[in-house]
Amino acid sequence: MLHPLIKILSVMVISICVGLSGWHGILITAAIIFPFYIRNPGYMRTGWSMIKRLKWFYLSILLVYIFFAPTHTQTLSTQFWAGLNSGGFRVAILIFIVLAVNLLIRTCSQEQLLSGLYLFITPFKWIGLNPHTFLSRAYLTLDYIQVLEKQLSGEKQSFTNKFSFSKLASRLGSFIASWIEQAQNKHIQTLEIRLLNIPHIWQWTIPILLIVLYIYLPQFF
Repeated sequence: MLHPLIKILSVMVISICVGLSGWHGILITAAIIFPFYIRNPGYMRTGWSMIKRLKWFYLSILLVYIFFAPTHTQTLSTQFWAGLNSGGFRVAILIFIVLAVNLLIRTCSQEQLLSGLYLFITPFKWIGLNPHTFLSRAYLTLDYIQVLEKQLSGEKQSFTNKFSFSKLASRLGSFIASWIEQAQNKHIQTLEIRLLNIPHIWQWTIPILLIVLYIYLPQFF
């Protein structure tokens, strides 16, 4: 079984390197990620759900690159296609980062993910980063995200039936008030995480191999 720390490092490598080699980097990332989704179709449903939540962000990126990005082209049509290519490339990068993060979340339990984060943060203690504080904040973030998803899923139908900005503002205000009330009434909890051992030496070759692929494989295209 792959260690959570190695999974975190691999996702970080993919997130950093996916856009370094143009569309070749996108193809390499697709070849790395898609076999996991083909083997586990359930992961694709959650990944697609995460992608859809950012659809307006993707659209805004496309519009910015198509109509406002400076180009050296002369005609409107060439400017349009150049902006669409540049904007589509950025959108593709974000989509594959979302898919990589979704794969990390779906293949790790919350305890495994927090333990991997703790091992990742521990070497940075010398610059003043407290791993215990970081782990506590990560746990609270993950915990409240789950609570928020449950609350929003219950209100989704009411918004889809008849949308209005006044209704949206009213519901948002009630949500914020309920979150503040929950935070004030929440009892102090002791966070206990079973720390994992350092990964086996052979597993460290996986993020190194990913870096090598992103650097040298585009040269053969």
